[in-house]
Amino acid sequence: MTNIERINKRIERERKARKQAEELLTHKSRELYDKNQELESIKNNLEETVHERTIDLENKLDTLKKLKKELEQAKNKAEEASHLKSRFVATISHEIRTPLNGIIGSLDILADEKMTPKASALVEMAVTSGDSLNLILNDILDFSKFEDANFKLDEEYFSITELLSNVQYFWLPQCEEKQINLDIELGNNLDGYFRGDPGRVRQILNNFISNALKYSRSDRILLHAQKMQKSKPTLYFSVKDYGVGISQNDHEFIFEAFAQSDQKEPSSIKGSGLGLAICKQLSKLMLGDVGVHSEVDIGSEFWLKIPAKSIQNAKMNDQDKISDVSDLSKILGFKPTILVVEDVLSNQILIKMMMEKMGIQTIVVSSGSEALDITNRQSFDLIFMDIGLPDIDGTQVTKTIKSSKSNINNLTPVIAFTAHGMQTELDKFEAIGMNGIITKPVKKEDVYQCVISMLKQCD
Repeated sequence: MTNIERINKRIERERKARKQAEELLTHKSRELYDKNQELESIKNNLEETVHERTIDLENKLDTLKKLKKELEQAKNKAEEASHLKSRFVATISHEIRTPLNGIIGSLDILADEKMTPKASALVEMAVTSGDSLNLILNDILDFSKFEDANFKLDEEYFSITELLSNVQYFWLPQCEEKQINLDIELGNNLDGYFRGDPGRVRQILNNFISNALKYSRSDRILLHAQKMQKSKPTLYFSVKDYGVGISQNDHEFIFEAFAQSDQKEPSSIKGSGLGLAICKQLSKLMLGDVGVHSEVDIGSEFWLKIPAKSIQNAKMNDQDKISDVSDLSKILGFKPTILVVEDVLSNQILIKMMMEKMGIQTIVVSSGSEALDITNRQSFDLIFMDIGLPDIDGTQVTKTIKSSKSNINNLTPVIAFTAHGMQTELDKFEAIGMNGIITKPVKKEDVYQCVISMLKQCD
C-alpha cells in the first residue's frame, strides 16, 4: 500500500470518528437540553408550589391569630363574668343575710321567753324555717366558693363521740316532730381525738340526715361511725334510713350539682339540689369520698370516708362547751365592755339584747366616724365591727384603729361582724388585722363562744 493510500485511509477514519463524535455530541446536547427543560419545569412548579404553600400558611397564620384574639376575648369575658358572678353572690348574700339576721336573731331571743305552748310551737316553726333558709344560702355560697377555688378547711382536734352527740342533739326536735329515733352506733377505736375539720364533717352528716328525714318511711334512722384499719386508717361515717330508696341509675347522678332523684315523693320535700354535690366536693378536699348504698323501697345508706388522723392527748383549748349563756362574767372573772359598730337598727337592738343577757356591758355606735371617735376616748375589751358602714368602710376603720399609736384600743381584738360570706372577702378581713369573723345571721351561741375565745386569749 502506497503512502497516499495510507493517508487517505487515515483521513477516512478521522472523518468517520469526527462524524461519530459530532453525532454523539448532538445526542448528548439534546439530552442535556431535555434535562434542562425538565429541571426548569420542576423549578417553576416548585416555585409555584412554594408560593401557594406560603400563601396557605399566611392564611392559616392569620386565622390562628384571629382565633387567638377571639379566645383571649372569650377568656376575658369569662373571667369578667366569673368576677361579676362572685360579686353578685357576695352582694346577694349580704342583702339576704341582713334581714335574715333580724329574723333569726329575734326568734332566737324570743325562744328564751315564757310563752304559751301554741306561741312556742309557732316560734319553733319559724326558727326551723329560718335555719332552712340559712342552710340554702350557705349551700349557694359554698358552691360558689368551690367554683372559684376559694374554699378552705379549718383543721382542729375533735372527738368523734362528741361530734355525733352534737349532731344527734341538733336533730332531736325534728326527729321528735316526725316520731323518728335517730340512733347512734359506734365502732371500736374511736376514743381520743382526731384531727380534721369537724364543721365540714358535721355539715355532710347533717345533709345526709336531712335527706333521711325527708324520705324515711320507718321510725328509725341510724347514724354510724367506725375506724377502718386498712392500708391507711380511715374514718367511716354513714346515715341509714328505711325509706323510698334510690334507683341504681341515680347513685352517681345525685352527687352532681342541681341533681334531684326521681323518688316518688311530693315536690314540697325537694331541696336546692346542691347539698350532695357540696358533700362530694367537701369529701375530696378532706382527701376522702362520699357514696350511697341504696335499693328502691328498701332504703338508703349514705356514707363518708376520710383519712383518720388520731391524736390521743390533744389539748382542746377552744372546745369549751357552755350550757348557760348567762354566766359569762363568772367564766371570765369580770364583766367585759364591748363596742358594737353596726348601722342597721334591728341588728343593733338584737346584738345589744344578746350581749346584755350574757352579762356584757355593750356600747353601740352606727358609723365608722363614731367608732373612731369613741375608741380614742374609751377603752374596750372587744370590738364587733360591721363591714358595710354608711360613711367609712369597716375594714378602713379597723386599719385606722390598729395603726394609730394614739388610739387606746389599737391592741383591742376586732371581730368582723358581717353578712359577707365569700372566702375572698373573709381573707381580706384577716389580712387587715381583724382577729375573727362572725357571719350573719348571728346566733347567741356564736357571739358567746367568740367572746369567750377572744377574751380568754387576752388573759
